Amino acid sequence: PLSSEDLSSVNRRLTALLPSDLLPTYSSRLERFVPDKSVPMSPDPTDAEEQLRLDEVFGKAQLDRFRANFVFGEFDPTYGPVGLSPLKRERRLSTGDYLSLAVCGSIAMIVREIVVLPFKNVKVRLQTDPSLGGTLLGALPKLAAAEPWESFFRGVDAATIGALFNGALCFGITEFMKRELRISFPELNEVTALIMASAISVFLAVLALTPMEALATRTIAGGSRAGTMAVPYWGLAVLKAQAAASGLSATVVDLYKEYGLLCARELAFTITKFVIFDSLREGLLFLVPSFAEEQSLLVACLCGAVAGAFATVVSHPIDTIFALSASGSSKEGDAPLSLDRLFRGLGPRILMCSPGVAVTFLVYDAAKAFLGVGASNFLQTVDLLPPTA
Repeated sequence: PLSSEDLSSVNRRLTALLPSDLLPTYSSRLERFVPDKSVPMSPDPTDAEEQLRLDEVFGKAQLDRFRANFVFGEFDPTYGPVGLSPLKRERRLSTGDYLSLAVCGSIAMIVREIVVLPFKNVKVRLQTDPSLGGTLLGALPKLAAAEPWESFFRGVDAATIGALFNGALCFGITEFMKRELRISFPELNEVTALIMASAISVFLAVLALTPMEALATRTIAGGSRAGTMAVPYWGLAVLKAQAAASGLSATVVDLYKEYGLLCARELAFTITKFVIFDSLREGLLFLVPSFAEEQSLLVACLCGAVAGAFATVVSHPIDTIFALSASGSSKEGDAPLSLDRLFRGLGPRILMCSPGVAVTFLVYDAAKAFLGVGASNFLQTVDLLPPTA
């Protein structure tokens, strides 16, 4: 233990680090330390004096967001905002960390795909079958009355395989690239780094996603042409039949024809989703700072749902063109692609994507916590008084 002489020495050294005009004195009225009397301000300043000092020291423009009562109590007029927790920074992640994050991404995307697959079936049928009408409420009763419930899970195998690789690559690459970009370009803000990382991950993840997404779309759209469960129910069965008829290499080339459309759709969706999600999350953490301590799953769920809805509207016209092209409906003399036609199936896709994104982030955060790769696991806390040898 430190002796009284050591403690006195430490106190002297710490205060010596401060400029003379910042040596604090205790205010009994405010029940906290304030600048010393040497500064032209009394130890017990009035509200007007305190506001004036805040404006002079920190700048009025920087303090506007601290004026609210719910934040002002956590703001020190001498040293600025009072942190909710000790100073921390994220350590450099290892290859094992990124592999774990990729596994978490796969788990999240598979769960999401299975949960929203019934909505996806209705969406594709609305986009590719004009006889169903243009609305969810008009099409759903027809499909439910004419087909068994399992028809709403048509193409589940192709959709699950696509989600497996898409989740691993999309989340794994995004987590890696956003950190490397911030290291290589320190001037980049977090949102810009996230957008760039998401764009890079989309181009690579869609390479694995395209054939499975095209297969799932063709399998789902096939139900409209037959109207019964006699058509192939499994996406891999459609792949096998097409490979037998056209050859495997020709089938692979045919499936990858939609790569450009799928990249455009995923770029529009992913970038919008991450930007909206990150902005909403930062806003909520500002309004309710205590959420920052717990990394609340509720915040991830709520922000993910809103971000998914916005991203769906932005990317839906491209999704309709992809569905028509992948299923072959665009070659069958369908009606021209009017604005109404481009936004057909938007209702079920919002129901698919908005809860889907919420489920994705919810499962992703839960999986990270379970595997020990959550945000708090990567943080290193500054130790101001390390033990001496």
